[in-house]
Amino acid sequence: MKKVSALILFLSIAILSTAVTFAQSGGQTIPPAEDAPIALITLNLEAGFPLDPMILSVNGGGEVDASTLDEGCAGYINQDPVVTLNWSGQADFVEVFFYSDHDPTLVIQMPDGGYACNDDANDLLLDPSIQANNPPAGQYKIWVGSYAPEQLIPGFLVLTTKPDVNIGTLDIGGLVKRAPIAEDELEQHEANTAQSPTKAVSEPMEEAVEVAAAEPITASLSVSGTVAAFGISVPDQLCNGFLDGEPDFAFDWENKADFLRVIFEGDDDATLFVEAPDGSVYCNDDFVAGENLNPVVDIEQPLLGPYFVYVGRLDLEKAITGTLIVSPSSDTQPKVLTGGN
Repeated sequence: MKKVSALILFLSIAILSTAVTFAQSGGQTIPPAEDAPIALITLNLEAGFPLDPMILSVNGGGEVDASTLDEGCAGYINQDPVVTLNWSGQADFVEVFFYSDHDPTLVIQMPDGGYACNDDANDLLLDPSIQANNPPAGQYKIWVGSYAPEQLIPGFLVLTTKPDVNIGTLDIGGLVKRAPIAEDELEQHEANTAQSPTKAVSEPMEEAVEVAAAEPITASLSVSGTVAAFGISVPDQLCNGFLDGEPDFAFDWENKADFLRVIFEGDDDATLFVEAPDGSVYCNDDFVAGENLNPVVDIEQPLLGPYFVYVGRLDLEKAITGTLIVSPSSDTQPKVLTGGN
């Protein structure tokens, strides 16, 4: 019988909060940019990021007059940015907008220290939208405000590089097409009952394959998971796809090599989620974004012991079949899978 790690899946984003006291004189003000605290949410995004559009559930509003930052800014914001975006890579544009049923405002501090602001997208739409063309790499600070002071405006902050996604056409309910699942049908291992995404087991699974040789090993898999992985709290990365509640493959790593590569070559777009012996999590969507959809997980200085591999699928309507490869060499390359396959 398999002994599996407890895979705890929950929708969350790693939040960094800093308690800071500001000296105030003559009303609320924002501290200088170089002294500003870290935002409640920090994102590290590179052009071509797979979860596009990126959607964050946040509250807008505050007590600070946004015009103290720039006379072209309207509304009232919090002292702390809602989001700090560390952007890298090249894209034609990045659009940021706030989707709500109130009257919010939007303020973005650019990497050069300047500000871009918006109140209403147009005369008919009170939600704000800002588009940065050819956005330079660097740090962007984002505030969501309210037109009146001391309001609390719930909504969705959206970041996208897709021309067909905008504040007028976005359909939140249409982004994920999944039939409802009754709560009493969920397995216990799918419930959010712990503070960590996984819990490492103390001994290898009975069915784990021992990997000690220098040559890669392979296994044929067919996967059709339904547990969402994109909400797993993993530092500095977001996992994607729908996984099974139990590992699709397990191996006992006894190789002395200082590198481990796990590859899945599928007949459709798949993802990889690998749990190491100490409970650490590694995940990948595409080996090369936009060029090879097959996922690859690389682990430097891999620990000896049991590893648990979950293969995810992005389309709940399609099962995926393919080959899992475990190799101690970076020379082992995945077959190329493009969007046309």
